[in-house]
Amino acid sequence: MDDSADVGYFVDSEDEGELEDECEPLSRYREGLYYPVCIGEVLNGRYRVLHKLGWGGFSTVWLARDLDQRTVALKIMVADERGDTELPIQAKLIQKLDDTSSLTLYTAAFQLRGADDHHHLCLVLPLRGTSLSDYRTRVQKPITERMSVARTALHALASVHSVGIIHRDLNLGAILWELQSIDHLTNEDIYRLFCRPRKMKIGDLGWKSGEIVQGMKGLYHLLGSSAYLGDFGMSIHAGTTVEYTVQAPMSFCAPERYHGAQPSYASDLWSYICIFATLYLSVEVVWGHGTLSVARMVDALGPLPKEWKGSYCGPGEAEDWWYDCTGLLPRPKYTHETLEHKVDRLRPDIGREERKLVLSILHQGFSYHPEQRLTATNLLASPEFVALMGKYGL
Repeated sequence: MDDSADVGYFVDSEDEGELEDECEPLSRYREGLYYPVCIGEVLNGRYRVLHKLGWGGFSTVWLARDLDQRTVALKIMVADERGDTELPIQAKLIQKLDDTSSLTLYTAAFQLRGADDHHHLCLVLPLRGTSLSDYRTRVQKPITERMSVARTALHALASVHSVGIIHRDLNLGAILWELQSIDHLTNEDIYRLFCRPRKMKIGDLGWKSGEIVQGMKGLYHLLGSSAYLGDFGMSIHAGTTVEYTVQAPMSFCAPERYHGAQPSYASDLWSYICIFATLYLSVEVVWGHGTLSVARMVDALGPLPKEWKGSYCGPGEAEDWWYDCTGLLPRPKYTHETLEHKVDRLRPDIGREERKLVLSILHQGFSYHPEQRLTATNLLASPEFVALMGKYGL
């Protein structure tokens, strides 16, 4: 078989709706935001596209093989300046940090000409596995590996902060598992292991053809035990002000940010503690969207500072009981479960000493007042964090 000839297959018309539901919106191609790609296409004269890895609000990500037969990830940003913000952030990290081994950073970059002379930045990245947001992978990993990832992620965040950068979008999706090398696999091997690309034509764009492609599946058995922090598309230099302060998903957003405060090192630390708690407990401490996530947070951590009342700027409407220290105001009939109860229910296997350590870490990170949270560097060196990692041989 000609190894470059298999470019996947087009789904039947009755399956196109299902494929559209799983993939990025077609409208973003028609609006000129996304760059249209076809499986088998060679980009920049060097990278042959083999499959799609995923997509986000500001990019699509593709599996490709370069002229040296190495597999890489191509992150193609949305058109023009909206997609150009990540490059200088990553460049600063590469330039300023001596050790970038816990980060996912570009190895090359080039421009693709889009519609109406707009351009799309393409970052060439090391190939990684699925993100921590993949529940199936996360719960199958032993607790020792999950705690190792928690420590690595904190070290990575401390490194990013050390050069004056705020991640601003830290969540489970920003951390990717290590993937064993697949450079030795033929394209045919890759399709056999991870499924041939299922795709449909985008339609006439007037300047270039493109395809909607279902993302790769079945990477689980090639995942390693390490993980890497990446996804710097929303990152900013410390001191930069942003118009919209709320982070999505809100379940990882520090509460001061949906009360008008600017992103900060401290808000990143809150987001990290959400990740740490998820890795330790296997489920998110706060979950849901919009006001539901706020309600569940207040259930777990207690009422928000009363001086914040009236400054809520997130989606939906604020509730008076969020700020009620008396507990007398009526509230929805959520199952009330404090942070302590969650730890006891989800980790009945731990002893009293470990429980004390983990609750200390969680409470320090989940302080509503950002000035009271530890920095990433201080948390990494704190006696409680060091002792907890030591219990897992780290």
